[in-house]
Amino acid sequence: MTIATQASEALNKADYPAAIALYTQALANLPTAVDYYIKRSTAYQRSAKYQEALNDAETAVVLAHQRGKRELIGQAQLRRGISSYLLQQYGDAAFCFGLGKKFLGPKEKSVDMWISKVDLVLKDTEMIPEDDFRREVTIKEIPDVKIPTAAPAATSEVVAQEEKQEDSKPATPIPPPQGVVTPRDKIRHEWYQTNTHVVFTLYVKGVPKESASIEIEDQAVG
Repeated sequence: MTIATQASEALNKADYPAAIALYTQALANLPTAVDYYIKRSTAYQRSAKYQEALNDAETAVVLAHQRGKRELIGQAQLRRGISSYLLQQYGDAAFCFGLGKKFLGPKEKSVDMWISKVDLVLKDTEMIPEDDFRREVTIKEIPDVKIPTAAPAATSEVVAQEEKQEDSKPATPIPPPQGVVTPRDKIRHEWYQTNTHVVFTLYVKGVPKESASIEIEDQAVG
């Protein structure tokens, strides 16, 4: 089992410290692997390390543009937007979500969810006054960040691995049949916090909304 595979499993199991450590090891071997930065950004964000998440997302954006892969660019911009949102940089977040939607199109439903979240915040002029600096867009499409370098052979290996991953993805997602139970390690979640609310979104395929049961405890959601 490769380090990257172990890192992916740790991320799916919500073991974020392990995922961060393993993706860091993987990046030491392949320092221009876009997907590793995107995944480590996700692990940082879910560990409430928002600035680290943003740093990785911005590096991923630059590397993804070098690859010229729309899917990677869109995913990197989405992670950049989520990190900006959680850092209360709402204007920057809205800008990134717009770019995410541009490159990912309608197939990535979470983009629309995040666009709706940031729109709700920006419409609340009591919480975010019109002249609040958090409304400003302070970034550009491709950030000015110092990107890692790798030997030509290593760079070629990264491109080959990522192209293989892209080719293995189905062109159109196939919805699961009714009644299929999503494995625990495939369940995803996102959350964000305002001054008055904590909003938790759970992604579970194959569970009819009317039959879902959610239990919220002090330290867990089941």
